[in-house]
Amino acid sequence: LRYELDWKNIRRIFTRENVRALIWCSPHNPSGRAWSVEELRQLVLLCREMKVLIISDEAHSDLMLWGGRHVPIGVVAKDCGYLGGVVTLSSPGKTWNLAGLHAGFVIIQDPSLRAKYLNVVEHAYLHFGSTFATTGMMAAYNNGGPWLDKCLLPFIESNIVFLDRFVKTKLPFLRVMRPDASFLVWIDFSGLGLDAVNQKGGSKSALCNFLLNEARIMISDGFSFGGANTASFMRINVACRQSILNEAMVRLLNAVERCGLP
Repeated sequence: LRYELDWKNIRRIFTRENVRALIWCSPHNPSGRAWSVEELRQLVLLCREMKVLIISDEAHSDLMLWGGRHVPIGVVAKDCGYLGGVVTLSSPGKTWNLAGLHAGFVIIQDPSLRAKYLNVVEHAYLHFGSTFATTGMMAAYNNGGPWLDKCLLPFIESNIVFLDRFVKTKLPFLRVMRPDASFLVWIDFSGLGLDAVNQKGGSKSALCNFLLNEARIMISDGFSFGGANTASFMRINVACRQSILNEAMVRLLNAVERCGLP
């Protein structure tokens, strides 16, 4: 189970909607998909051709799994002669759990675009981080590498393998999209046969009610990521003790058996 880019449809949407800016997620959230150099090159060339600004959210880029390496879209854009058409957003918040510090950064290579950005944020003092945020960010990037490589990434990989095996052996009607990056796992629950969208089109569906009230687990519902098209999916955070992950999956298994699903 893996997402692929539909280039013909992307071009069609760009033309039909007169798109001027694309908010890109690399690695992708919620699927954890890491885009290849060739995919990024095709995207940059298409955006250059159609004069579309790329705003790339790369907040999960430090969490590449299975030995993979993140490719910043800015590097590809430079090779394609479109560095001025890319804005990169990132943060140590996901990897080092510093979200509470509001520690993030923006990379804008084009001087004119950077000036426009600063003109909007400077008056509100949003163009620099607080002392805590800056100190935390520098500590993470300067000293946090060994912990990331030797502790966090193997821990996340172990939990993903555990989850994948549990689903394949005990809940085979679910489908796990194994991520290339991040601590979030995208799971297809359509095999349960429960309605994923309620009659009013919202996310409070039979599937959501089952997970919350029968399985007694709360995970991110797919409807919030793409409406009806992704409503049968759920996103689970595996950055926890494996005993907690196991308890969640056992609760799900027990609820499935108790309710006679699928």
